[in-house]
Amino acid sequence: MRNSLLTILSVFLVFTLQAQKKSGHCQELSLLMEGGKYKDAYRHLVMNGEYSCGNFRFAQVLKSNGRYQEALEILQGQNTEAAKELRAELEGYLGMRQADELYTIRALNGNDTLSQTIFATLESPILLRKEIVETASFPRKLTEEQVILEQTGGDSTYFTRLKAEFQKRQQSYRFKLATGYLTPDTLLYYSAYYMVPLYSSGFHNDFAIYTWDGHKHELVKRTGKKGVFVHPTVTNDGWLIFSSDRDGGMGGMDLWKINLSAEGGEPINMGPDINSAYDEIYPASAGDSLYFVSNNPEKSLGGLDLLLAYGGKVTNPGSPLNSESDDFNPVTVRGDLAFMSTDRLYPDSLDLTFRVKPFKPRLLFDLIHGEVNTFGDMLGEKVELLDSEGNLLDFTYVNSEGRFTFVGIKGLENYTISFGEEKLSQGDKVMLFDKNFGLMEELEIDESGQVKFELLTPEDYVLEKVVNQDESMLSVDISGMFAGSDEERVQGVEIFLQDSDGKTIARAFTNEKGEFVFEQVKPDESYSFKSAVVDLDSEIRIFNQDGNVIESIKPGGEGEYVYVRLKESDKVITITNEERVKVRIAEDDRFKLDAIYFEFNDYSLVYDAMTVLNELITVLKNNPHVAIRLSGHTDSKGEAAYNLLLSQKRIESVKDYLKKNGIDSNRISGLGFGEKQLVNRCADGVECTEEEHAENRRIELQFYIP
Repeated sequence: MRNSLLTILSVFLVFTLQAQKKSGHCQELSLLMEGGKYKDAYRHLVMNGEYSCGNFRFAQVLKSNGRYQEALEILQGQNTEAAKELRAELEGYLGMRQADELYTIRALNGNDTLSQTIFATLESPILLRKEIVETASFPRKLTEEQVILEQTGGDSTYFTRLKAEFQKRQQSYRFKLATGYLTPDTLLYYSAYYMVPLYSSGFHNDFAIYTWDGHKHELVKRTGKKGVFVHPTVTNDGWLIFSSDRDGGMGGMDLWKINLSAEGGEPINMGPDINSAYDEIYPASAGDSLYFVSNNPEKSLGGLDLLLAYGGKVTNPGSPLNSESDDFNPVTVRGDLAFMSTDRLYPDSLDLTFRVKPFKPRLLFDLIHGEVNTFGDMLGEKVELLDSEGNLLDFTYVNSEGRFTFVGIKGLENYTISFGEEKLSQGDKVMLFDKNFGLMEELEIDESGQVKFELLTPEDYVLEKVVNQDESMLSVDISGMFAGSDEERVQGVEIFLQDSDGKTIARAFTNEKGEFVFEQVKPDESYSFKSAVVDLDSEIRIFNQDGNVIESIKPGGEGEYVYVRLKESDKVITITNEERVKVRIAEDDRFKLDAIYFEFNDYSLVYDAMTVLNELITVLKNNPHVAIRLSGHTDSKGEAAYNLLLSQKRIESVKDYLKKNGIDSNRISGLGFGEKQLVNRCADGVECTEEEHAENRRIELQFYIP
């Protein structure tokens, strides 16, 4: 009895200690998440077990690291209100990636050791950072925060004067400096807090907007007397837009505007389409658009996000421009977003300035998974992603399966993955996978513990595995020619074919005549052709089944050539194929019955032919509203008259088989054409291989509604 009690007590103590350990590490995870240290939170879970704090918590951590699709998968089967809300958030974030344009961000000047932001732009960015300097050492040490201005790409004459002016001003006043805006005629608007006696004229008692024309500083008094006024920008049509918590707003910091061309007038609140009960800050004029920053949770991925106002609508450009961390201070150059600041890499220490460039969504890899093949233990090891210049783009950690994941990576770029030299040896393998764990690359570690690689486009990796064929008998061939400007024919042009849903279904290359063919693709109402070669003066010419040009297509705004296969004038039929998939075809579409090949001088059906005809029987039974026309064709060997008779006998063989298997004879018609419609060059007197002659021995069919 005593031993049994001891055993029970031991088991109880073990469970208690395990529960306490779990509780402790889950509390630590919560602190990391609350502090915005999302990458550290992921590493914490990796080291303690991804699911050790529950599926919901793991999904939250994945979401905070931008891994939305994986988080959705983790939430499958969870029906709590919290899980439903998180699921809705994740679906919203994934929808943001359907934008017309996405952005890459690269560290400005490769400097990831100084916390800095852009003050204004003049040919190149003027950077603002703050530095603690010693102002006295006796009788006691005194330090003070000072503003440092630097210009990338070398100091211009104007910047030299600007820098000297603000250095001199710091000697006269203690002040805090925020962002500014420089007009084309070098009138500087800037926001600052001059810490001077309240009765001093010409100053505001908090952050306010001032101008400097190269000679004197003036307070912009029209913004208001009470409140904070920061982040000025000026639009092309003469409006000063700024952020303020002045009276009359919607709560927090709002965006306001003043007409600079008018003599007077109060600031105008920019309204509920832009402002909210939260903070709207950092406006940046972009032609007829406006970038700004908000922490409104209904529009943000987390923390501060860059938003775009255009045409009366506000959108979040999504990842990779925004993240779960703070992304702020958008800076435009000639109407385009060019720079921004973020703390996503170092949320507790550094604000980094990034250069921004737009790119098309088709180049975006939502996720890239990596797997390390080594005998060493890599659990929790840091993995860095660097650009072609060695700038840090992102970092993550290896999980218990030896895998790591990067989010929102642009294709057609060169990258380096760095592991450090301690854990891996030269020659160790690293495999890269797409979001569905399809193998993309197998790489070897070099002597510095890195792998370098060129990332193609998502389509390139998918299409390497795509067979350009639809398994159904109701497939079509799409052929044409790529003609450049001046009728130039280019060989080797890679062309992608997308269906009406935007899914890439095939690829082909042009031959020496600039011609291409997509064989046996699923019938669709329309298709898009896409190519890396986009010449606005080029066109794609579509051939019909007889090789004649039926349509010429110019590229659209996105460089795509849209081919509408089913026209309004076509008589369209909806058919359920043998795989029970509905397809839409035209009455004049011709389909080849593959494997209905006949040996020379014969019209008897063989077993393989019967297998294909059984599929046709299935289609006809699934679609009692349609009938078919059959056409029989032979090769050119033998006399033309005999071939005509032979082709008709072959049609009769097919018709007899269909009738014996339950298809009404009224739904079947057919005609033999002999050698009149050859599909290749093998006419009388032309030397051809047996395989080429076999292509001409075929049965084709058309569907129609009687």
